[in-house]
Amino acid sequence: MQGQNRLFYGWFMVAGAFFVMSVAYAIWYAFPIFYIPILDEFKWSRAETASIISVGFIIYGVGSLIGGILLDKFGPRVLFTAATIILTIGLVGCSRATTLWHLYFWWGGFVAFGVSTVGFIPCNTLVTRWFIRKRGAALGIAQAGGRESFMTTPLVQILIMTIGWRSTLLVLAGVGFIVIIGIAQFLRNSPEDLGLFPDGDSPIEGDDEKTKLKQDHLILDKEWAAIDWTLSRGLRHYRLWALVGSSFALGFAVSIALTHQIAYMVDIGFSALIASFLLVIFGIVSVAGRFMGFLSDRYGREPIYFVGCCGMAIGLMLLALASRSPSIWILSIYITLFGFFSGLNGPTFMSGAADVFQGKNLGGILGFTNIGYGIGNALGAWFGGYAFDELGGYGIAFIIAIIGTGIAPILFRIVSPGKIRLVSKKANVLKSKKVYSK
Repeated sequence: MQGQNRLFYGWFMVAGAFFVMSVAYAIWYAFPIFYIPILDEFKWSRAETASIISVGFIIYGVGSLIGGILLDKFGPRVLFTAATIILTIGLVGCSRATTLWHLYFWWGGFVAFGVSTVGFIPCNTLVTRWFIRKRGAALGIAQAGGRESFMTTPLVQILIMTIGWRSTLLVLAGVGFIVIIGIAQFLRNSPEDLGLFPDGDSPIEGDDEKTKLKQDHLILDKEWAAIDWTLSRGLRHYRLWALVGSSFALGFAVSIALTHQIAYMVDIGFSALIASFLLVIFGIVSVAGRFMGFLSDRYGREPIYFVGCCGMAIGLMLLALASRSPSIWILSIYITLFGFFSGLNGPTFMSGAADVFQGKNLGGILGFTNIGYGIGNALGAWFGGYAFDELGGYGIAFIIAIIGTGIAPILFRIVSPGKIRLVSKKANVLKSKKVYSK
């Protein structure tokens, strides 16, 4: 049993996930920094160069599904070690690229697969197994690592300016190999592996799952929660497909902005270094948004997700307007809004998905939802480059990104995690009013 005065080991899982995602996504989100020197060296069009990341996003989505399934089967230590080796090989391969297909193969294949199988879905699935009542807060802290990585973009830019983009890739490969594999050795698949219980709680009476469900006062739909949700079973229900659709819509919008914002800022008169420093602001406010994930524990997943999408849409509107009146202040406000609210949406979405499909097969299910995000990312990255090549600007791309932020919360509302499991604050309110009892 968990000692009363000992720190719950689940918080070490949160810290591990934070640092693993910090390193993995410092690499993944660095592509827009490499985008400009690659364009300068090879003189490819923006659409075909951006298609490198489009290929990567497709593999990333598929890899998320595979990573979730492999996590369920082998646990984090084996999976993360193997994934990091693949990631390292991919970065070394990219550093030797001389033609477009080389980058499709190494970045779009190896790097994308390595990041996906060590990144968002495996790390978040791991954290959801260790927390239930504090799930939004725990995921928010862990996911901050995925956005904190943006604060390294000026360092990556400086390295590229100093030693070149090829050598910078080798530096990233070495750092990723040492840090991720080292952290992986301390990760455990579930609290049961150490004789503990989610949230560090004491055991409840009764060992069978039905007894636990009856005593879980957060569950509204006990019949739904009692189902052993597998991926194949989830594929036959509209809720999983609504999650995929919401993930796709938001992924499309996010990818247009993140892939092309640096090139866009350079186009309207700012230097690449200034643009990379704006990404530091993005990283800081994204971390702040992730840390606010506890709001979904208090006020519900659906309303917080809606607020997050609205904030992102306003930010994108400002980004689109910046071309008419280039201003560092407009871009700073865009970065602040888009970063904070996209950060808030991460733990909120993942917590809602886990509330609906909690179980031993959660990794595969969450991985499947991320395929939607990966496809949305791929199409968004490509479409942004295509729109620029064909129309000479990103205006249409930004408009469609805004539409995507409007569709995402509608589909999430269809999922309605609040109809399956109450968040703790609402449960306490209803309990005090005696609306239900355990």
